[in-house]
Amino acid sequence: MSKPDFKDDPIQEVMERRTEHPDASSFPPRHPELETLMHHIGHMVEDVAPPPELKDRLRARIAKRKAGAQAKAAPSEERLAPGITCLRTNDMDWQATSFAGITIKVLHLDREKRQVTKLVRMEPGASYPGHLHAGLETFLVLEGDICGETISLKAGDYCRAEATSVHEHQWTQHGCMLLLTGSFDDEIIEDKETEGAGV
Repeated sequence: MSKPDFKDDPIQEVMERRTEHPDASSFPPRHPELETLMHHIGHMVEDVAPPPELKDRLRARIAKRKAGAQAKAAPSEERLAPGITCLRTNDMDWQATSFAGITIKVLHLDREKRQVTKLVRMEPGASYPGHLHAGLETFLVLEGDICGETISLKAGDYCRAEATSVHEHQWTQHGCMLLLTGSFDDEIIEDKETEGAGV
């Protein structure tokens, strides 16, 4: 059965197509009487063409709001040219995580690839549990040291972990800072035997 043509009834189109929305189950129930009333009210209003300059005014207002939102959200961000963005990371605040002694500065989020690039700071003695990599993870040790069960890395060392690989429990003796790119979807592995090791 073909879908009805809604060209002459945009209100009915909205009401019909709302059932296709991912959150349709949370919408309030439909009321046929109200829909009928809306249908009649819609046809009582005469179509009026907007003034030609309205589109330009709306675009200017949207651009101004976007610029303001970007300035508030990322005061340290500079767009040098189309496709080129720089961050003044010294002007950014460290954000707390759910792991004691570990804070981050998010530099870039790629929601399509579900990847994040961030600075990670670990205080002396801080530790991070073992985890399964949902995607490629790479990190460069900028300062300090980071230790695992079988290796110890220091400033200048680089680590690459492929998707589905497992990083064992990691900790730092003297504190460290990492430049890390990894997946949103890594899975923490609870390992009671190594919990607290090296701290």
